Amino acid sequence: MNSLVYVAVVCLMFGFSPSGARAAGLVEINVNADGFVANGYDVVSYFDKDGPKKGVDSYVTVFEGAKYSFVSAENQKQFKAMPQKYIPAYGGYCAYGVVLGKKFDNAPDAWRIVNNVLFFQLDKGTRLIWEDNLEKNIEIGNRTWPKIKHVPANDL
Repeated sequence: MNSLVYVAVVCLMFGFSPSGARAAGLVEINVNADGFVANGYDVVSYFDKDGPKKGVDSYVTVFEGAKYSFVSAENQKQFKAMPQKYIPAYGGYCAYGVVLGKKFDNAPDAWRIVNNVLFFQLDKGTRLIWEDNLEKNIEIGNRTWPKIKHVPANDL
């Protein structure tokens, strides 16, 4: 692993975003203690009719310094072919938290796809609040995210 990628992964895991990582185009991504986006759930499975499923160790891909786990080789292949289609909005942080200018963790079962974009929430109650004014909250989140994406969560 080249040293810049290693530093970026370590920084992301601990909530730091050094200028070198920013220069490399990496955004801060919400990962769990093991480095997985969506707490190890298969982000492609959120777009399937059967809904989200926990990924397995056999199918793991690292993209932009974060690990993505999949339930099958097919889902992994779909992700690799078009990762931007499946990467959660706002680095996988709670979408309503971003509206508030914060970075909150997410619950893999508190989610919604809007216009083919996966949004996570802190919990199902927060999702209901966010959905109450959906279009405006997405608009505010889209304006806020670029301002906070490189700021560690505990600094907000």
